[in-house]
Amino acid sequence: MTFEERIRSGLDGKYEGLSNGLDRINNYIFGLQRSCYMLIGGGSGSGKTTLVDFMLISAIQDAISKNIPINIFYYSYEIDEFTKRANWLSVLIYNRYNIIITPEKIKGLGKYRLNSEEQTLVNNTIPELNDIFSKIHWRWESLNPTGMYKEWWNFMEKRGTFTTEPYLDENNVKKERIIKFTNNNPEEYTVAVIDHIAQKGALASNGY
Repeated sequence: MTFEERIRSGLDGKYEGLSNGLDRINNYIFGLQRSCYMLIGGGSGSGKTTLVDFMLISAIQDAISKNIPINIFYYSYEIDEFTKRANWLSVLIYNRYNIIITPEKIKGLGKYRLNSEEQTLVNNTIPELNDIFSKIHWRWESLNPTGMYKEWWNFMEKRGTFTTEPYLDENNVKKERIIKFTNNNPEEYTVAVIDHIAQKGALASNGY
């Protein structure tokens, strides 16, 4: 793509990005864009996962509404599947009905119980939750960085073309490195979420 072609693509709205639900600051971060890396940092319990999940749910719903294909790999190394489902169901219910039903209440923890109206909202929203979950490649067990790389490589190899160039390594051995990926469908998004990097490092250092 030439610089002029890139400008024309911008005029056509191809870089509008998917919604991340953060409308007030998207004049500066432009939603979820392709070919971008985002690192969310903060102290323990400060809401990093909650923020990322909120952004991801918004992007998935936006992609569905615009008929844009989206592929997601989610490596959840801290939160189990049932807890994740309860958390996301709570978000979806709020988005749809503007009613707060906490994940703790959905799971029936302690003395929390759903009333009949809340049970109806939960039952009505579960199909949407299941549909969203089905679009994601979930990984609940540890996978080392090499395994993740191979998984992404095998997946993307079927979806486009890698362009490489030759180079000499530190031992003057000729090798090739990737310099570009061309997607068969330029409208498609592929997203990888790792929750979280510190946990990933701990797993890797322990040989997992």
